[in-house]
Amino acid sequence: MQVTRALEYANRAMVFLAARHGQEPAVVTKIAEAVAAPPNFLHQVLNNLARAGLVVCRRGMKRGYELAKAPAEISLLDIFLVMEGPLGITSCTVEGNWCPREKGCGLAGVWQEIQDDIVAKLGAATLDRLSATSTKNVACGIRAE
Repeated sequence: MQVTRALEYANRAMVFLAARHGQEPAVVTKIAEAVAAPPNFLHQVLNNLARAGLVVCRRGMKRGYELAKAPAEISLLDIFLVMEGPLGITSCTVEGNWCPREKGCGLAGVWQEIQDDIVAKLGAATLDRLSATSTKNVACGIRAE
């Protein structure tokens, strides 16, 4: 399982916006520079987050993006669900899917436990906690973008 580039940029941008919570909105170019993301792609990502009600896009003199809620009210799970849809590490753990091998399958319970742990960790990782431990530049310094 690997996080998509869109989700990676969304997470970084949201942590950046959380660190700026209460300040003026940030324009896409400023966010993109801070999170090492291509501005055009990041604009699409932010629009998805805006449609879902996690960020607000302001127009006019004080244009830019800002969080729609307090950082404590937004988790990585919220962002994941917007960007990726329902979490399902296997087809049998996706809600509503039925598997003909469900009864008597020794793996289903293990996969469900793992998925439940992931959901719990993502839900507990709120933007206020993440932005408090983040440096000013939330771009990943490990690899070049």
